[in-house]
Amino acid sequence: MIHMAKEPGDVLLFLTGEEEIEDACRKIKLEADDLVNQDSDSVGPIVCIPLYSSLPPQQQQRIFDPAPTPQTPDGPPGRKVVVSTNIAETSLTIDGMI
Repeated sequence: MIHMAKEPGDVLLFLTGEEEIEDACRKIKLEADDLVNQDSDSVGPIVCIPLYSSLPPQQQQRIFDPAPTPQTPDGPPGRKVVVSTNIAETSLTIDGMI
């Protein structure tokens, strides 16, 4: 899994439509919560942010929020996962993506 094996940074995932994106975010959140609950010393928090054109602008702006902070001072870093249509492919620059 990227979150456990790769260096700090955020993830950008492209999918085709709103329903698929919302479903993926729900599944990512459930899986991430399970990982953190099982081993919070090794796994940092994850926030999953959907992005598609019909979202209100204030929700679209969440992609620029920083990743979640570690749960403890020496804990593993958090990671932001942006799940988007191709709106993010050509029109945006999001810092911190790996």
